[in-house]
Amino acid sequence: MNVKLMITPRDLLFFRDAKPMAAGEGYGNGCNMPTPNILHSAIRTALLRQCGALPDRKTVSTHSMDRGKNRKIGTDKFGSLQVKNLFPYHEKHGTLFQIPNDVLKADKNNLAITQLRKISDDLICPFTTIPPCKERVSGFWTETQLLAYMSNQQDDHQQKNDFTPITQSDIWKEEWRVGIEIDTERNSTKAGQLYAGGYMRLNDCAGFVAEVSIKDDEGDLTTLNHLHFGGEKKLATVEIIQNCFPEWETTEAANGKIVKWILLTPAIFANGALPGWIENGKVLLQPKIDGKKATIAANLLCCSVGNPMPLSGWDSIDQQAKPSLFAVQAGAVYYFECTTKEDAKKLSAALLAKNRSDMLSEQGFGFGITTIMEKNYE
Repeated sequence: MNVKLMITPRDLLFFRDAKPMAAGEGYGNGCNMPTPNILHSAIRTALLRQCGALPDRKTVSTHSMDRGKNRKIGTDKFGSLQVKNLFPYHEKHGTLFQIPNDVLKADKNNLAITQLRKISDDLICPFTTIPPCKERVSGFWTETQLLAYMSNQQDDHQQKNDFTPITQSDIWKEEWRVGIEIDTERNSTKAGQLYAGGYMRLNDCAGFVAEVSIKDDEGDLTTLNHLHFGGEKKLATVEIIQNCFPEWETTEAANGKIVKWILLTPAIFANGALPGWIENGKVLLQPKIDGKKATIAANLLCCSVGNPMPLSGWDSIDQQAKPSLFAVQAGAVYYFECTTKEDAKKLSAALLAKNRSDMLSEQGFGFGITTIMEKNYE
């Protein structure tokens, strides 16, 4: 079963980052774009609650992949649940996507795309000739804007289309609330242990959309009508919708051998900013074509990834924080040089609308799109 879900919050939402926070020591930033694993956990918990199977303790996993690892889990029920992605949604603008990292502010009214330039014999990197600007491009693009960007890779300045970003304030507002730590033994407040937390209040016309799937014989997503989304068990309603995602296609240049991969959701890679399927710059992916593994002759040229995103969570059974991870943020851009046009097409097909995160790909990490460009550097 594959469905597209609309998640509409009915309360303030709280999505904490993994930065340390304690009463009396500052504030917690809870007004962040939720990562897709939060939705995965919320849906699975709702399904478990429906059938009365919420676990209260962990047991050693008996899954074939966990043999000998002594890995403890709550339950393997609904283990086939997969979240492909998670994006903001606006009634007027539709589904919204993070602006790619290679987009810069050219001047007051125009944006520019960085182009690949050969700096030396062994160094190729994104480059632009526009004057430096202190303003950073932030916000989201609509489907129309994103597809226009994908089809216009060779032009330095974007002047033919309106690329004005949809701002975060068009989707949600941040509200701050002050709290105080509770002494659980005395059931009273602790003196001086104040903290402030930022909460997300979505506008009336906004929500979130996601693509979700599960095996037909394991669960029925059509029975979901509400779930607890994010921290503090905030309520959100769920409904199945149609036509909220584009039909992803690769834009191909006539003699293109450069594949550009744009992450639309965060990704957790084995080597920090670099995927585990890249070794010494060489792409190791072997996608199946006509039932056989195919090799791809391609190398990573460069990437634009921004700062890492710290991730964590709360283990409700063990009552402790989950181990922290660092993810590459949505909007990261990777450039690959392929030996032939056929290699470029194979690599593009292996990355387009696929979850290529090394960790938690089934929970929505590493979803990206591609375009094939001509080599525009010497």
